Amino acid sequence: MPEARAMLEGRARLGATYPLLKMASMVGSYLPGAPGGLFAPSLAIGAGIGNALHLIFGQMQLPMLIALGMVGYLAAVTQSPITAFVIVIEMINGHALVISLMATALISSQVSKLFAPALYEALSERYRSPSDAPGIAVADGSHRK
Repeated sequence: MPEARAMLEGRARLGATYPLLKMASMVGSYLPGAPGGLFAPSLAIGAGIGNALHLIFGQMQLPMLIALGMVGYLAAVTQSPITAFVIVIEMINGHALVISLMATALISSQVSKLFAPALYEALSERYRSPSDAPGIAVADGSHRK
């Protein structure tokens, strides 16, 4: 998350490809099962998206776009808009952006639900034991539904 903090404080300006490269590295470490964080990379990717949006909407304040990108991306990944909102609002101490951050988190979360199941639900399905899965025969010969 040092990149996100540096962008918020105006100490770093990363290129438009930063969020794409960060996403690729996150997926690249997730697929083989390497342990890694969720919140810090998501916040960094969101900050990169906000930074890239500033290239398009140059008249808008960069810290605001970065904060909106952070909350939007985190809410979309976790599908937990309140969690994303609280994390970002506390991180930036941006009480002037409360409504904008809330709206962005809610919209991002709902749009994400159109494309993918909730993250924690998907992770629990991935790590469920085969005997807990529906329709699997268990060792004693019975059949679970």
